[in-house]
Amino acid sequence: MFRNNLSNSRNAQLANICNAKKYNAKLAGDSSSLLYFKNYLKKAKSIETTAAVSDIGQQLLELVLITTGHVCKVSYKQLAKVSGFKLTEDTKPFRHCMLLPKDRKIGPAWLRLFSEVRVTVQLVKEAVTVTSVLPPLAQMQSKESSVEARAADFGSKKGSMKMIPSSF
Repeated sequence: MFRNNLSNSRNAQLANICNAKKYNAKLAGDSSSLLYFKNYLKKAKSIETTAAVSDIGQQLLELVLITTGHVCKVSYKQLAKVSGFKLTEDTKPFRHCMLLPKDRKIGPAWLRLFSEVRVTVQLVKEAVTVTSVLPPLAQMQSKESSVEARAADFGSKKGSMKMIPSSF
């Protein structure tokens, strides 16, 4: 069995040194990842990806890009050209808002903690910047398909009126 011959103060000192080295290595890894991502964005000009809402504030949204793990903060004012936001619940742990896209073909969506959104990310003045936040494509496609289904259903009823039995 291993016996520790070090004093408590020496153990604490060594633990602090190890923790500082681990933290510095983590920061270096994050910095390297961000540098690579910025280089990728510079070449790609912009990317469209999915993000998860990690915080809803009075003035901004905090998003985590699902594909890369980068955290981006974006103010509602920055997104005013693409979407409007209406804060519907302001109590901190339960904040949620309504996303109101300017494009009328895209319906509104409720945003809560961990809601998935579609974002466009660009490099603006060497900063990773979210330039649009919209509902996910799956939500839009389901809305379109339900509208098409209702339209098709309406069209079939309009063309062939069926007699309803009197027992109903």
